[in-house]
Amino acid sequence: MTAKTPHTPEEKLLHLQKTVQDYKEQLVDLSRQNRELVQRNKDQEIFLNHCPVGLVLIRQGRIVQMNQTALDRMGYESKEIRDRVFWDFVDPASKDVLKERAQDRRKGKWAPARFETLLIRKDGTRLECEIRLERFRYRGRAALLAGLIDLDDRTRHLPDLTQSMKTEALLTMAQGLKQQLTPGLAQLKKNYLSLKKGNLEDPDSLIAILDQMQATLEHIQTDLNVLDDLARTAYAPHELSVFTLKELTLTLIAQAGPLIQAAEALSQNKIHFKTYVRAGSRLRGHPGELLQALLHLLQNALEAMPAGGELYLSTEESAGQALIYIQDSGSGIADDLQARVWDPFFSTKGPGRAGLGLSLAAAIVNRHQGTLEQTSTHNQGAIITVKLPIFSAETEKKERPLKRNLKDTLVLLIDSQDLIRPLLARMLTAKNVKVVPADSGHAALTRLKARAYDLAWLGGLIPDMPKADLWREIKKLRPKIATAVVLDHPDQAQKITADLVLPQPLDLNKAVQQVLELLRRNQPRNA
Repeated sequence: MTAKTPHTPEEKLLHLQKTVQDYKEQLVDLSRQNRELVQRNKDQEIFLNHCPVGLVLIRQGRIVQMNQTALDRMGYESKEIRDRVFWDFVDPASKDVLKERAQDRRKGKWAPARFETLLIRKDGTRLECEIRLERFRYRGRAALLAGLIDLDDRTRHLPDLTQSMKTEALLTMAQGLKQQLTPGLAQLKKNYLSLKKGNLEDPDSLIAILDQMQATLEHIQTDLNVLDDLARTAYAPHELSVFTLKELTLTLIAQAGPLIQAAEALSQNKIHFKTYVRAGSRLRGHPGELLQALLHLLQNALEAMPAGGELYLSTEESAGQALIYIQDSGSGIADDLQARVWDPFFSTKGPGRAGLGLSLAAAIVNRHQGTLEQTSTHNQGAIITVKLPIFSAETEKKERPLKRNLKDTLVLLIDSQDLIRPLLARMLTAKNVKVVPADSGHAALTRLKARAYDLAWLGGLIPDMPKADLWREIKKLRPKIATAVVLDHPDQAQKITADLVLPQPLDLNKAVQQVLELLRRNQPRNA
């Protein structure tokens, strides 16, 4: 039915006002969608730069981007290689062969996606590497993603992991990432195009779409955080503490209860959990992450016991190592799959399972200079052995860091609470710490651009931006700065991996002592 044409000036004015309002609403929605797409591009950048494999993005023969791993291997800065022809970095002896293969690919002919070649580093030396090519979309345009694997590295690590296993693990990870990210990104694109064309539905439907997009972006960010965790190889000194194996194990036993109850409720079968904790060895590490690794291992054992059975947890000390055993009477693992269970995104549990628990556990144990071993017989259960180095008194004496003098330390105090901020500043100043206040996130970023600080305190009230966003911006500006964050709610801890995380209500005296200890352990700030 054709809309009634306005005739009177009043009708025309009302019609014009309604049209303007409609355009305003569309503009707001499109602006929001644009911000989401910008964030998606940022997430893609984070993924590329946090991938442990050297990556080069090539478009029309020119380098669009090279991640930090590849830059380090080639000896260049990012600005030195951007938009340069990729062939400029290929050794003349290999160039003709590579160009021929590239030409075949452009013509649609078959060409190997993996081959060995020589690249020229900045210092003129040759980098013997294996290149793997994949088609890739970057900022909405087609590109070629080249993975660079240093053959010297491959040879050094061959005793630990054969090349075929590396390839299989990389493919598994790539397929897992694609499975995790593709549906959400496709939905984001569909929604964006719909809004761009002006196909606006009722407000409830629009809100549902935006909520879905937000959930998708948070899921993508979680996947990127997992990649960061997998790639990390060591802890900073201030992240480490000394604790006992018994303390760790008793905490694990307490938290295992709900997992076992959930497994029993799901399978309707009884699980008998038996423990034998006899070692009180001292360990040094990150107790929270070690606990998380052990919970992943327990959860994996429970999932292998759909018929119920017996689950054992025991500890002992042997030859300078603390040993943790997790044994289940479940289905076990087939011989041909045992070498792959630690690969990211590999799962024997079927579709819908991320396959990250064991790989995350292995990454955490490796960061503690420990090892994970598995023995399993199909249909006869499995035993996981966690080996961790004991932290002896001799080691503690040798590695005890020299504590810094607090006189020269500088803290950026970000908080708009008029009661807490001056009180905290006085308490820190009394310990010879220099304090610079900032009552908003933007003010803090302005100060950080002007000079370096030893620590940034993100307090209880920051009115102008979300705390997680501010924390990320601070780490971008000053990657080495220590951060202490007062959480607004417990779930926020998943988005902020600060050096010091403080729950509310805040115990100010305890918080000050923790900040002082963090400052003493940290290296001096960069000028």
